[in-house]
Amino acid sequence: AERDGVAGSRPKGAAPGPAGSGATVRFGGVVRGTDGHPAAEVRVLLRPDGGGAVQELKTGENGRFATELSAGRYDVALRAEGLGGLNLPDYLVDGATGIDVEFTLRRAHRLEIALQRGGDGLADALVSANPRNGVGGESVQTDEYGTAVFEGLVAGRYRVKIELDSGEQIYRSLDLRKDASLEVDVPPGVAIHGSVEDADAGGPVEGAAVTAWVR
Repeated sequence: AERDGVAGSRPKGAAPGPAGSGATVRFGGVVRGTDGHPAAEVRVLLRPDGGGAVQELKTGENGRFATELSAGRYDVALRAEGLGGLNLPDYLVDGATGIDVEFTLRRAHRLEIALQRGGDGLADALVSANPRNGVGGESVQTDEYGTAVFEGLVAGRYRVKIELDSGEQIYRSLDLRKDASLEVDVPPGVAIHGSVEDADAGGPVEGAAVTAWVR
């Protein structure tokens, strides 16, 4: 049976595999596009659940991929430009699920994010859209009008991170189910001026670190 784009997968609530036991299993299978045909050049991203280095594979002309992994749970993401993708957080890889799997890509959605401050678009801001539970996030720089466009996001919950030239960081949460747009009004920045003096010597202190918190 197929569940969430995976044929023959074990339900998430199943008993965990022998994670940490040192057992190595073959993890491979075929990736199919939204039309049901094998999809070539699909990026397969694998990261151990809980963090760690990301391993990246690509499917061949027959849509197949294969590697060897330590048994356990992984965040799996499939990405195919123009074809779609799939997010599979907390996926169990063991002797049962790691032999020969079949993944089917889901249709990609378009997300447009517009940044404004005082009615003007904010250019050159770095906008990242990362799955809440998984791997395979994307980053886009805003254009001269303050717009960042993501063309290949699959349905799911995302954490959007916005990094401005000034060092400011803004976060938003988004549940993406279809093509969508998001407008973010960035509050005006505040300049802080002053001096730091040594209370005992009475003179200015050079190189002092000053930290400000917003309440």
